[in-house]
Amino acid sequence: MDIRQHSSQFTVYVFTTDVDMGAPIKVALSQAGYDAFYFQDPAMLESSLTENPPHVLMFATHALYGTLTEFVELVRKINDDIRLIAIATTEQFEILAQYGSNGFSDVVIDDKNSLDQRALWSVDRVCEKLYLTYQNEQLFDDLQKAKAAEPV
Repeated sequence: MDIRQHSSQFTVYVFTTDVDMGAPIKVALSQAGYDAFYFQDPAMLESSLTENPPHVLMFATHALYGTLTEFVELVRKINDDIRLIAIATTEQFEILAQYGSNGFSDVVIDDKNSLDQRALWSVDRVCEKLYLTYQNEQLFDDLQKAKAAEPV
C-alpha cells in the first residue's frame, strides 16, 4: 500500500523547542502530502490538540516541561485516539517502550542524520496502520448493516 495516496487525509503535529529539528520534519511531512503543523510552545500545542486533534503527534522528549507520564496523560485526556511518536535518545528507548499501551506507536532516535526522513518513514507506517484500521472498521460496519437488512 502506498499511504502517500492518502496522506492528505492525516493531520500530524510536530512538537519540539528545537527549530533545527522541528522545521525540517514539518517540511518533509508537508512535502509528502500530510497536513502537518509545527509547535514550539506547549500552550499552543495543548490548545490545538483540544480544538483540532491530530491523528499523530510527534514530540521530542527534551521539549517536555513536565514528566513524560504527565504529558501522555494530558494527550490521552484530550483525545485517546491520537497516536504518539517520540523523538528521543537511545538511552530513553527502554523507558518509552513501557508506554506502548498508551498510544505510543514508535520512537525515532534523535540523531540529526536524516532525522526528517526517518520521522517521515515513521509517520508513514503509523498512518498506514490507521488507514487500514479505519478501512477494516468501515467494512465491518457495512457487513453489520447488510446482515441487519437481510430478510429473516
